[in-house]
Amino acid sequence: MTERTQPRQAGAALTAAEEREFVIFHGRTAPILHRKAARLAAGDGMLGEDLVQEVYLRAIGRWADIRQLAESRQLGWVSVALANVFGDVLRKRTRSPRLETLEGDTAEVSDLPRTVLMRLYYQHTMRAAVTELAGRQREVFVLRLLGWQGTEIAAMLGISLVTVRWNMSRAWRLLNDSPTIAQTRAVLIEEG
Repeated sequence: MTERTQPRQAGAALTAAEEREFVIFHGRTAPILHRKAARLAAGDGMLGEDLVQEVYLRAIGRWADIRQLAESRQLGWVSVALANVFGDVLRKRTRSPRLETLEGDTAEVSDLPRTVLMRLYYQHTMRAAVTELAGRQREVFVLRLLGWQGTEIAAMLGISLVTVRWNMSRAWRLLNDSPTIAQTRAVLIEEG
């Protein structure tokens, strides 16, 4: 286990050697990161690009630690950072979202049918519940939701496939046992 260094000061430049390493790192991780960010952004190109830029800004700040990791661990770091950045974006959104209609107008949430509101509430509840998972369970769960396979997650996090499966199973069990999620699910089933 390597000792973590302090994050780089904002605006501090990389050395020439670090910059060359970072360019290689970027070339290796960018295609995967862009694909994952596009999936998270659900077609919002600007949001996807913002997510990617924020991940690389964080990577520059932690480059002294990241550069020491194996390739697979670097990919894991990028994926977890993407999930964290996306979580930050979700937390910053207002509690009363406005949705765009086909005409480009916005609709207040109160104007939406009850079923749509319940589905939005369920999604919000799931996001909140995921933040309550223990660290390793959340890492495994989010990486799986981002599309990584169990063996890839195991390699990225340096754990066994059995541990990945156990953490996924435990995360699902905890999420399914959440009273708020169960209540929301029951209302959705009742609404049809």
